[in-house]
Amino acid sequence: ANLFVVPLDNRRQWYRYHRLFAEFLRITLDPEEQKALHRRAARWYEDEKLASRAIHHALAHAGLADDWGDAARLIRLVAEETIQKGELLTLNKWLDALPEASVRGDLSLATYRAWVLAFNGQVDKAGEYARAAVAHLDRRTPAAERARLLTLRGFLAVFADHDYEAALSLAGEALALLDEDLAYWRVMALWAMAESQERTRDVTEAIVTLREARRTARLLGGGLFLAPAELFLATTLHLHGERREAAAVCQEAIEWYTDTAGRTLPVAGMLLSRLGVLHHEAGDLAAAWSCLERGIALSEQLAMDSPIMYSLGFAAPTLYALGRVDDALEALRQAHQHGQQGGLADAGWCLAVEANVRLALGDLAWVQRWADAAGISIDQEPHYLHMDQYLVYARFCLRQGKLPQLRLWLDRLESFAHARGLVRWLLTIHILHVIAADREGDSAAAHEHLAQAVRLAAPEDYLQAFLEEDARVLALLPLVRHEAPDFVDRLLGAAAGSPAPAPQPQTAAAARRAAQPLIEPLSERELEVLALVAAGLSNREIADRLFIAVGTVKRHMNNIYGKLQVRRRTEAVARARDLGLL
Repeated sequence: ANLFVVPLDNRRQWYRYHRLFAEFLRITLDPEEQKALHRRAARWYEDEKLASRAIHHALAHAGLADDWGDAARLIRLVAEETIQKGELLTLNKWLDALPEASVRGDLSLATYRAWVLAFNGQVDKAGEYARAAVAHLDRRTPAAERARLLTLRGFLAVFADHDYEAALSLAGEALALLDEDLAYWRVMALWAMAESQERTRDVTEAIVTLREARRTARLLGGGLFLAPAELFLATTLHLHGERREAAAVCQEAIEWYTDTAGRTLPVAGMLLSRLGVLHHEAGDLAAAWSCLERGIALSEQLAMDSPIMYSLGFAAPTLYALGRVDDALEALRQAHQHGQQGGLADAGWCLAVEANVRLALGDLAWVQRWADAAGISIDQEPHYLHMDQYLVYARFCLRQGKLPQLRLWLDRLESFAHARGLVRWLLTIHILHVIAADREGDSAAAHEHLAQAVRLAAPEDYLQAFLEEDARVLALLPLVRHEAPDFVDRLLGAAAGSPAPAPQPQTAAAARRAAQPLIEPLSERELEVLALVAAGLSNREIADRLFIAVGTVKRHMNNIYGKLQVRRRTEAVARARDLGLL
């Protein structure tokens, strides 16, 4: 009669009780009946290969019976598949439901818990569970379990301990044990190995390893680990000065993560952002911003701190080059905030990018405070992780006129970058050498470094590296035109047709910000958004009007609320009018 039950299919096979009737039935059960029914349900769902339902009932039974063995067994059985599907939140929820002692006391569960934490950037806490898992190793531990744990330890050795030799050793041991059935973990072991190679050896070793990681991930059909393999391969190729191939890797990967309806999936957000950086390097700022804006929007959909941090940070130089100084600084502020919440990457690189912007704006005091806080000095020995900071500080030393000391330091940086195959950084080092030598009147050295810079840049169209440095570099380019005539001509043409330099601190925009009666003034973009809100436009309409993502509009609105100390749109408009901002 269709009373009390609801059919779920057309085959008269699946039904459920009406929800109110089900609630009524449950309150008639005593605890023993509940335990028995949850246990039966868990076993039935397990037999039907419905793991999530089985675990739900197994956990319910365990909570009533204080017997967690069956729930732990079921979670252990499906944890591998759950991670491979990228369902980290689901696995984390199941592990949270187990007693802490049950997780730490089981080698497999402790290892999986550590992986979930590591993927979420909580590397220090992941290390605690990794050590708990190691304590349970013995001769009877299966090779697969041992390999998965070795891979984890190698990963943490890179990102938590910065012990790269240990990471290489652990990843190598893991790869020797990992067969085709555990190919997903081969990708992770190769990633840990490549990261260590990149930071300690010639970067070409890391490229070979990353190509193998990418090939393995592709054979698996993608999954959770393909996107990082593609991204880091593109990043490393770019460092090696292979901009064109890096862009091709990004483009192919983005197409891989595009569904049948033509929609790019959120996991491709950072790939789009990296592609935007590569367009920026070639001087195509319009294409760069198109990719970067899409990358930010997709990364925000992932709701993970590290992708958002990178996407916003990558966008800042292009925003600055387009004359959107306030937006560039705001992107960096938010990037740094997200970086502090994540754990896999050092958010200090965002401050280095900001220092470069502040230096271009002439705010030498800000740059000095940054350098002091970062502990950077002109006599430091080069270190891979700090190269971006060194190059910004070298520009700062140029401003200060520390030319003899700077040239000696640039020699050390040049030797380091050359030995490691870090061509992109080597290009900038040569350009900085040109400026320093020219200012000291050493024209022979200036010409030689400029010729080397052109030879490095021309095959891969690294135009922006020249356009963003001292104008004197461009003035000297005709002297080395013979090295790459077409490239130099295009470079000089781009310089002649480039927009005016970005505004300096005492422009009209800066004066407008300073006049605001707020502790933290609204940026130009925030004022623009606020004016459109006052005009009655929705977030979607504002996004369309400004050619930005809806998520970006929401982010601006949250900043506006905070700065005006209000909670809704109408209050923001009223407060802005009271303050004379509208």
